[in-house]
Amino acid sequence: MTVLPRRRPRQPEQPRQLDAGPLEPLIGSFLLHLAAEGKAARTVQGYTSAVRWFAVGYLLGQAGKTSWEQVEAQDIQRWMTQLLHRYSGAYASIQFRALRQFFKWRADEEELPARASAPAAAVAGTQQPGPAHPRRHLPDRRPPRPAMRRDRLPAPVPAPSATPGWTAAEPSGT
Repeated sequence: MTVLPRRRPRQPEQPRQLDAGPLEPLIGSFLLHLAAEGKAARTVQGYTSAVRWFAVGYLLGQAGKTSWEQVEAQDIQRWMTQLLHRYSGAYASIQFRALRQFFKWRADEEELPARASAPAAAVAGTQQPGPAHPRRHLPDRRPPRPAMRRDRLPAPVPAPSATPGWTAAEPSGT
């Protein structure tokens, strides 16, 4: 009997140590910002890795851009299109959220003029490529407040005519 090795699920081919060169200092600042906000270590690592991958995998390589000021909305759209062709919509959505957070932070932090913050506006106004969890994109479906929940409402009081053997008392003082 031949035993086949257990197949690992396909993981994105994202190298572990990426060097974003001239784009790296702002990624480091973003990392400090996320940590200062109290984000979980995995969130910080995930967001900064996604931004670094975008910088190395697209901006420095394919687009030939060496500063964040050169990034345009179309760069993000092209990168997301590439991710959607190679990976699941859920994975691309995670990458998109990281980029959206980065460009939003960058616009807020540096109070950039309108032209330089165009990627932030484009990312913020663009619909995600595919929801990681479809229920997150539905209208708010919080349970009603405890006083309004049906299982905690007092039992309805039956109408006098519906209760057998029950008679209403005559009002006193008439």
